[in-house]
Amino acid sequence: MKKSFTSLSFAVLWFVFQIAAAGAAGIGIVTGVSGEATVRRDPTPQSQKVKFKDDLFWLDTLNTGAGSRLRALIQQKSVITMKEHSQLQLREEAGTAAQPKKKSIVNLLAGSIRTVVDRDMLKETDFEVRTNLAVAAIRGSDLIGDKQSDDEVNFYTGRRASATLFHSDPAVGGRDLGELQRARVFRDRIEISDISESEYRRLSRALGPRGAQSDLHRQARIGDSLMLQASFEAVKTIGLGGVFGAGRTTTPDGAVDGRGGGYTITNSGGGCTVCGGSEEPPPQKQISPPVH
Repeated sequence: MKKSFTSLSFAVLWFVFQIAAAGAAGIGIVTGVSGEATVRRDPTPQSQKVKFKDDLFWLDTLNTGAGSRLRALIQQKSVITMKEHSQLQLREEAGTAAQPKKKSIVNLLAGSIRTVVDRDMLKETDFEVRTNLAVAAIRGSDLIGDKQSDDEVNFYTGRRASATLFHSDPAVGGRDLGELQRARVFRDRIEISDISESEYRRLSRALGPRGAQSDLHRQARIGDSLMLQASFEAVKTIGLGGVFGAGRTTTPDGAVDGRGGGYTITNSGGGCTVCGGSEEPPPQKQISPPVH
């Protein structure tokens, strides 16, 4: 009897430990950081320095300092990059009877971010970027959000991307944002205009570090593969010449910390050559972009 009680107690303790371990599991990982970046995590009020390969959790608040950049892979299905002087919080909302799909949410508190989501993830999870003025529900996976003041927020969509905007004032209502468009959101209105491919590339280049910043790591490679697929989307749509210019070579994920951290795409010599160090390029399946 005593032996059975001991075995039962051990089983209960093991079960509790497994629950605690599951609750402590990270939902993402830092795949690139340059400069000074910090995270504030409950219940600790003090901010902690963020390092490459650090785990991330729901309700984490991330900050980047002057001249700093950060890139994170969330749930192996989305990549978020942050420009300098940016702040965001990662959140998740469970589904309801009225809205059965759960929501992954980025609360953009300040600065500029780019979010690119795998299309497969959007089948089972809604992904939103929220600000004080509007919510951008991502439909087509590649979105830049920019908040420099409480009176104006800008959203930009990439190639084959789309989003639906919902203004915080119900009287203003919502607007659909199509491929390569800009939404200027003010307190009393939303203005939509077209942007060029080159303008979107200029905006995205200003965001986030590129390539793994240490020895190859599985999570970092997943993020790099998603970003490479974003490049393929543009290549397949408008051709190499339209993206990079005739006879030119580009390295979207250039060397970082003295290492060759990225893929090279060139249209010289009669075709497109893609490489990533010792890695084979990922297959060109139809998945959504994530991040340059």
